[in-house]
Amino acid sequence: MQLSRDEMYKVICFIVTPSSGKCGTGCFIEKDSIPYFVTAEHVKRDILPDTIIVFGEANSANHQVILSGITVGDWILHPVADIAAIKLDANKLDSKYRNRFFPFSQIVSSPVPLSRDRELTVAGFPGGLGTTFTGSSKFSPLTFRSFASSSYLSFPRADNGKMSDFFCLENPAMGGYSGGPIFDMGYVSTPAMIQEYGETTIWGFVHGTMNDNTGGKIAMVTPGYYLKDII
Repeated sequence: MQLSRDEMYKVICFIVTPSSGKCGTGCFIEKDSIPYFVTAEHVKRDILPDTIIVFGEANSANHQVILSGITVGDWILHPVADIAAIKLDANKLDSKYRNRFFPFSQIVSSPVPLSRDRELTVAGFPGGLGTTFTGSSKFSPLTFRSFASSSYLSFPRADNGKMSDFFCLENPAMGGYSGGPIFDMGYVSTPAMIQEYGETTIWGFVHGTMNDNTGGKIAMVTPGYYLKDII
């Protein structure tokens, strides 16, 4: 699958629980012809029977569905990393879901070095911005570009203190981006031209933001290679 930034809407969705207002970002992924829904574990913990996912079309129209109505089986949680997955019921996925599943083969599944010169794109719904579940038909995930500011490091998770591997981004990530994928688009855009160098890949999923009393902030990313442990 090759995506542009304008096409990332195909594979990501907004997760919101009306009864609590909790929100986050999720991603449709397919492995061995099995469809999955993937997000951060700490986002999954806020999912209730009334949780809705919202996904969209090129014209910004959106679709809203109760997540539990299209899933099958239980959530699969990683014992260490902030990532969770659940199978989707293929029999309940109609034409609205066609061409939305990002191939597992294009997720970086080994701890290969991440170049700090590689431009990355984060996509999601910070603070619930980008869509709504209260009647509006608009759907427009927010993106920002960044670069890795570290290789893989081990330090405690922000939500539960478990030790896990992360890499960091130069920019912070607002609440609501959690669970959203970190894309390498496979091309470089300059004022003069667009140079393609490969297929779109996912390097990881947003965990949260690290900050201190100086006001400094950096985003923490759960590496994509953890996903192979659970699907």
